[in-house]
Amino acid sequence: IVGTIRNVGRGDCCALYFMMENIGYEWYNQNVKDMDKSGVIGGMTKKKYLCSAFILYAIILYGFWSLLELYLKPKLGVNEFTKEVFIKIIIWLIPALFLHLYFSDDLFVGKKEMFSLNKRCWIFVPIMLLFTGYIIASEYIQVGTLKMNESFGIDTVVQVSSIAVGEEMVFRGFFLNALLSNHKKYVAVGINSLMFLLIHVPIWIQSHTFISVFTSGGFITVLLLSCIFSFVFMKTKSIWASVFLHFWWDLLLFML
Repeated sequence: IVGTIRNVGRGDCCALYFMMENIGYEWYNQNVKDMDKSGVIGGMTKKKYLCSAFILYAIILYGFWSLLELYLKPKLGVNEFTKEVFIKIIIWLIPALFLHLYFSDDLFVGKKEMFSLNKRCWIFVPIMLLFTGYIIASEYIQVGTLKMNESFGIDTVVQVSSIAVGEEMVFRGFFLNALLSNHKKYVAVGINSLMFLLIHVPIWIQSHTFISVFTSGGFITVLLLSCIFSFVFMKTKSIWASVFLHFWWDLLLFML
């Protein structure tokens, strides 16, 4: 090779240099850029940390929420409004929103699509009507009458709004979204529903209703609701449809 280069003139050397440079540039375009677009380079750095972020945030969320419900709330006298609005925004909504925006390109539904409304969101209407009929019928059968809760007011609406936005952002916007990027839909929904059930365990223990919730089958309602919210999220690929359904369900429960 050295001998060949020695026999080549300066002009030929320049031509040879530029030819090799072009070959290298073409190889970069065909391989490295394609790899970067597919997430092998650059994007892979974020994607490989998605699982770690998922597990770490789940541990922090479940650990802190259990500590709050079982110890801090009764010890410090934290009221429901403070817990469900201010604390939930700080511990639930803000971290989940940050994680979604940071890992957006590696999730099942990206930020641009998830925070937009589309024609598929109409699906919440018939489900909302089913929720309304079910809760009204259940209340009438159990109590024998329909009467608005005396404590219902603007504070309740604010509290319910915070619950719906915070919980849906965490469990559908991030947890389910991350699971769907690596698992089949039914597996992701199953895991997500169990996680949604587990986050309610501390409050059931604190309110001494843990045993009755399971013996009466009340926990099944939580699992079914999670599946419905998950289905709506996957169908619409928008967080707002599941947020509104969650809001409407809780609003009716607080209202009656």
